[in-house]
Amino acid sequence: MPYADGDTFMLPMFYSTNGLFYNAALFNDDGTDGKYKLPVTWDDFYALGEQANQDGRKLFIYPKAGYLDNFLFAEVAASAGMDTLSLWTAYEDVYSDTSFTAVFEKLAGLKPYFAWDVFDSAKPIDNEAKILNNEVLFVPSGSWMPGELVDYKKSEGFEYGFMAPPSFSVDGERYCAGMIEQVFALRSGDAAREDAARKFIAYLYTDAAAKIIAEKGKGMVPINGIMEIAKTAGIDDLALSMYGVYDKGAKFVASSFVAANAEGVNWKQTYCFSMDSIMQGLDGSDAQWWINRMKNDAALLKAGIQAQ
Repeated sequence: MPYADGDTFMLPMFYSTNGLFYNAALFNDDGTDGKYKLPVTWDDFYALGEQANQDGRKLFIYPKAGYLDNFLFAEVAASAGMDTLSLWTAYEDVYSDTSFTAVFEKLAGLKPYFAWDVFDSAKPIDNEAKILNNEVLFVPSGSWMPGELVDYKKSEGFEYGFMAPPSFSVDGERYCAGMIEQVFALRSGDAAREDAARKFIAYLYTDAAAKIIAEKGKGMVPINGIMEIAKTAGIDDLALSMYGVYDKGAKFVASSFVAANAEGVNWKQTYCFSMDSIMQGLDGSDAQWWINRMKNDAALLKAGIQAQ
């Protein structure tokens, strides 16, 4: 429901998954034999950051701060729950909820472990490539990333790993956000055309159509049994392993902000790119500054919706 108007609806059609990529050759189950142990919680993540610093590496980089959108959707769901995520994306005032603000506090706390010295906001693919030579351990991106890096040199033994962002407690839930393309049909006033459109959309969600889409376009339709369909359609093992993160306990979340405008507000800059200022160490930029910026701009966007 992109306009929150109760009238316009879209159905999910294809999806890609987002999470943390890493070099699986650097990790094992218990962190022995000179390798790292995969972090589960944010405490683990920070501890690994300290270890990486000692080893002359950095824990974290992003392609550019705009890629944090899906990371934030996943982590707000993990910390504060789906209801709070829905409120946030509708510009409601969630900014006194400590389970919500914890997300931004954790991200701001990555400053000592962020690879700012080698980060270039104008070269997102080069930033992703920092995991290929082991300069950086983790980068958040989506299932398209390996295709972007196919021509980049990789360290000896490099193997893609993919996991959900950290949980906020040992038993906490972990989410991976998906980007979803959507399908809809416009009302034409022609009953026969509208009926044909409904039937075609229904067909798109059949096993037969999903197989064609996977074979011809490498797209994944969100239906039951899609992983088996994808295997028979020739989707490669790396892609299957990324989509298989949901079979390993991660929960799926897809979200977006309600369409809104307000004079002087660039919401993506506010909720994502504020991270750049914090990682760079600009005066006055910290988690609370970030939260306050969002609160102020969200109120303006909400007022704009209500004035329509």
